[in-house]
Amino acid sequence: MSLVQDTFLTYSSPRKTIRSRLASTSEADALIYLMMGLVFNFIGSIPLLLDSSGEIPITAFLSANFIGVVIFAPLLFYFISVLGKFAVMILGWRIRWIHSRIALFWAFFIVFPLIMAKGMITYVPMKHGEILQDVFSILIFAIFLTIWFLGLHEANKLKDHI
Repeated sequence: MSLVQDTFLTYSSPRKTIRSRLASTSEADALIYLMMGLVFNFIGSIPLLLDSSGEIPITAFLSANFIGVVIFAPLLFYFISVLGKFAVMILGWRIRWIHSRIALFWAFFIVFPLIMAKGMITYVPMKHGEILQDVFSILIFAIFLTIWFLGLHEANKLKDHI
């Protein structure tokens, strides 16, 4: 299936979509999920960044954040995938390293529409808007963790684990 279809299918049938992504994904595809997720999440967070730039010129602030997203965030995500692999090993699950990365990167990629929606509600004037943003952030994080856990669980059920 296409990436756009799978993105929205993950919300309705996450196990099936994640299983298909785990079975047919290479290291290059995993890196593409991560980089696309980082770029889309950066774009979605631009309204939030505009509010927090303060006295720094906006072009310098956005450029520095983009460099951080493109260079340093992938290293952090690879480290988190290692931690995820070790965490599931404690549970007695056996998954491949690539599947640990795919589960994390796909979960991160999947939440980009929600982060973009959060960026849009930043500028909607409403009563208790900050509380709504905080609740929305918690919801996004919960969905991310759920999809990541489901990805690790589906990776454990694959026949070719090491």
